[in-house]
Amino acid sequence: MSFLKSLLKLFHKQKRIEKTRFYHIHTNGNYDEMWQEGKILNISSDNPFWTFAINYVPNGQTIDHLREYQMLIRELGLEYIREKKFPNYPSRKHCIWLVGHKQNQLDYWIEQLKENEVTLFEVETLGGKLFKGRNALLPIPSNSFKEIIEKSLSYWQCNQKIEYEDEEYLYEGKIKIIKKIPKPRLLQQHI
Repeated sequence: MSFLKSLLKLFHKQKRIEKTRFYHIHTNGNYDEMWQEGKILNISSDNPFWTFAINYVPNGQTIDHLREYQMLIRELGLEYIREKKFPNYPSRKHCIWLVGHKQNQLDYWIEQLKENEVTLFEVETLGGKLFKGRNALLPIPSNSFKEIIEKSLSYWQCNQKIEYEDEEYLYEGKIKIIKKIPKPRLLQQHI
């Protein structure tokens, strides 16, 4: 592949964006005090998901321990491939996950997070790195590490032309919290 084609492919995958609006599905109980309308957040350090995975202390059922460690191994594989092959992409350990404005995408992610108490926020990006991927392309945490590495490569190479309900946006940079939408299932009026 020529240098120009490689450069164009990279441009289509990881974008530097300015002001674009997205939704963020906030899990209640994680830095709630930061989530105030009008506030500007700098998304650049370890996020709650990564912090939990790294600091996980087993207590309770063995199956829960196994699930948490499998998830950590998956994330380590994803981060390894990102650092080696796609260092300009936002890191899953430092990013915030965002959702587009399509109703089916919001419904999909709210359903995925139904076990958590969540609040929906509309946010605006203020310059940073954005990656658009798909949940379906993530490695399954119970895969072998070799499979996790192979599937991690597919995840980061995602080059979709069609929109899917399981799209996820990884973003690092500044965001402004535009508004809180307290009842996520009643979104039609906000779209």
